[in-house]
Amino acid sequence: MNKEIEKTLFSVNELATRWGFGENTVRSLVNEGKLPRVKNLSSTRIHINVIRKFEGLDEIDPMSPLERRRLENRINKLEKENNDLTRTLAEMHSISSKVFLIKSAPKAQVGR
Repeated sequence: MNKEIEKTLFSVNELATRWGFGENTVRSLVNEGKLPRVKNLSSTRIHINVIRKFEGLDEIDPMSPLERRRLENRINKLEKENNDLTRTLAEMHSISSKVFLIKSAPKAQVGR
């Protein structure tokens, strides 16, 4: 019986990755008391219930500031990837056009 157990404690790094924020932003939220940490641990850990409440998942607001930020980061990443792939495709097209021109040139001109 292999049941997947939901992760309940998140580090500052894990939370920064989850939200698309810098670690300093998460630490500031903790230090300001806006994001309570689990007490009696040597390192900063945030409980999943606190995270969900902070994210507004209790009300399931699809455009909470955190969700909006996550989606904007995802869009930026996908736009960059799209630009890179478009550039690569253009380079490949240019190379294949040159190869086609060389292969279709008359034999006498190829050696010149």
